[in-house]
Amino acid sequence: MVVKFVVTLTLFGLISTITFVFDYGIYYSLVVVLKTLSGAMALSFLVLTTPIDDIFYFASKVNWLSDITDIAKNMERFIVLIEDEYGIMYKAMLVRGGFSGFKAKITDTGKLAGLLFVNTMKRWGEIKDSIDARCSRGCLVYSEKNFVFSILRVALCVGYCLVLVGILVLI
Repeated sequence: MVVKFVVTLTLFGLISTITFVFDYGIYYSLVVVLKTLSGAMALSFLVLTTPIDDIFYFASKVNWLSDITDIAKNMERFIVLIEDEYGIMYKAMLVRGGFSGFKAKITDTGKLAGLLFVNTMKRWGEIKDSIDARCSRGCLVYSEKNFVFSILRVALCVGYCLVLVGILVLI
């Protein structure tokens, strides 16, 4: 999964830099591809090694990031609700004979997206009312966490990154 993600982003970087070769030369294009590769590896490293709640916890400790982390945490909760509603609506449309042909798939996908948007806006009103009823101040409180620093864990993470680079070099 990680190798597929990194390779896909690297290929995207390669394809995106084709026009840069003619305008700026091969060196500039290589720099863009390597930045894409390093960004993909850093993102996969962060996603696979750190739970999202821990990232929000650390970001909430920075004063100017606390509002952004609150918004991100609420968005995460709201996305789960949207995903659940999407699953219910998709199964309902499928049972009723939706998504049967190519043209039907296109029209049914549009209908599904429209209904999902309308239902989400209706649900947001209910969620806002429940938040106001609880007298929420708008900021979330994150519980304290004790983190243990381990040299072995850091060495394993560095080894993981080196293995990813080795796999990409061999491909």
